[in-house]
Amino acid sequence: MKIVCIGDSLTYGYRVRRSKTWINLTEKELKINIENKGISGDTTGGMLARFREDVISKKPKIVFIMGGSNDIITGADLGVPQSNIMAMVHQARGNMITPIIGLPTKIDVDEVIEEWSSFADYEKISEQIDKYNSWLKRFSKAFEIDYIDFNIEINKLSNKEIHSIYLDGLHFNDKGHKLMAQVFIEKIKSYL
Repeated sequence: MKIVCIGDSLTYGYRVRRSKTWINLTEKELKINIENKGISGDTTGGMLARFREDVISKKPKIVFIMGGSNDIITGADLGVPQSNIMAMVHQARGNMITPIIGLPTKIDVDEVIEEWSSFADYEKISEQIDKYNSWLKRFSKAFEIDYIDFNIEINKLSNKEIHSIYLDGLHFNDKGHKLMAQVFIEKIKSYL
């Protein structure tokens, strides 16, 4: 079975050794082929623009689509990532590829590094991501699409534990990638 994961830094594994990313951990555990098509800093518009080349041309059984945080961070209206996600889902289905949506992970607002918090209000961004994730759940239900909500496991952690899985308030360290892998593996097992 082949899976392509398209997304941003949360998919790519920003500042984490390749062997420690959640995608590599999943690949090793399940012994399946997963292509990591995450690009740090990418928006859903960028993902949509490269969807044919990075996903459809690879002919995977499943595409995991997770993006939108960078759209929100750069001040885009929620309609932008929503329409881009919708387009990718329908392109996947039109090419007999099963789409699974990933809900962007929550931000550890208190831990966002100063350089980043100086140009954006991460409290507001966090609220927008919550709204966007609610829409993704409704969209997934309406169109009978599977989704993965990593935040369910993150929300079970204490504040101290939450701080321990992030590098910088936005991106995960090795420990965070391990948690993401566990959640992803549980969902993907049902497709094997």
